[in-house]
Amino acid sequence: MRYIDPLRSQRSQYTNEMLKIVRNYRSHVLEVMRNKLRTPDNKLDYEDIGKALDRLNEVMVRRATDPLKRFTRVGYLRGIDQTIQHLQTEGLAQVNVFFSKPDEVAIEKLAETAGQYLPDMAKDTKDKIIRIVQAGDKEGLGISRIGKNVYEGINALTIPRAEALATTSLNQAYNYSAFERVRQMAPYKIWIATHDDRTRDSHNKMDGVVIETEERFHVPAFKPSKGGREVPACDLMFPGDVSNDPPLGQIINCRCIVSGKMRKS
Repeated sequence: MRYIDPLRSQRSQYTNEMLKIVRNYRSHVLEVMRNKLRTPDNKLDYEDIGKALDRLNEVMVRRATDPLKRFTRVGYLRGIDQTIQHLQTEGLAQVNVFFSKPDEVAIEKLAETAGQYLPDMAKDTKDKIIRIVQAGDKEGLGISRIGKNVYEGINALTIPRAEALATTSLNQAYNYSAFERVRQMAPYKIWIATHDDRTRDSHNKMDGVVIETEERFHVPAFKPSKGGREVPACDLMFPGDVSNDPPLGQIINCRCIVSGKMRKS
């Protein structure tokens, strides 16, 4: 099966929206920090700083929830359309009317599950900012230098996590939708990896693997290209499936897709 990334355009749009929200958040954080760091007695009120960050975090989470919900639906509907096309190329002559009907409850649940990561991202960002300010205060750094460190801290932590959330949640919605239709209409399913140098080794090894629809794909362990601990093997119903509590290293930023096969060969 010739692979054409079915989510490239949507992933780019979703990521750009999330990054715009994070950059706006970053600007407000820096403005707040400049005001909070200007104290007449040089004593920082960390409780007050924490409350200010909590208010900004609430706004960021609320704003990020809208694109998350919209693109969860986009990914889900894209999964329907692409799966129909794939199965038709496999020789499926007729598609049941319910096959193309979206499951609104499932879409809402997918968005709710993905949305649980937003407060965690916000809290981790707040904690990191406070640690940066505390370290800068201890070292006697000026307002500009602490602000620069906060800016870099948000860039290092929050921006990559926002990008990962967009990529992962969009793909999970697509694959959940695709798999639910594959299991209705096809006896086999196929793992299709993204063909570029960003795909992890374990997923490259899965590319083209065909198994019975109700079996789990056995995804091998792998070591990240930049070193670090080995990510354990896991068994997934489809790329991005979290029903079996897999290691996050096999899930985050995955762009692989599942499709159906009418014949195993």
